[in-house]
Amino acid sequence: MSAACDTNVLLYASDEQSPRQRAAVELLTRLAQGPEIVYLFWPVLIGYLRIATHPSVFERPLTPARARPTSMGCSADRTFARQGSNPASGIPSHS
Repeated sequence: MSAACDTNVLLYASDEQSPRQRAAVELLTRLAQGPEIVYLFWPVLIGYLRIATHPSVFERPLTPARARPTSMGCSADRTFARQGSNPASGIPSHS
């Protein structure tokens, strides 16, 4: 079985002001722990970068360097890095 992740899930997970943050982080953590394959398509990542760094969307938008996929655990070979006990902890925050 496999799953694909939507831009909104990444945005909710990185937005500490969102009432959906906890659910998004829990979902990403569960998906990252496997064993399913999780797809993060490039349009999803580009959409996340565009929205998460936009000053009219967030009061304190992420910098492009902080929002880029490698800061979320995506390596150059397009795989998601499973990081310790909380894989979703690599998601940047808008705090």
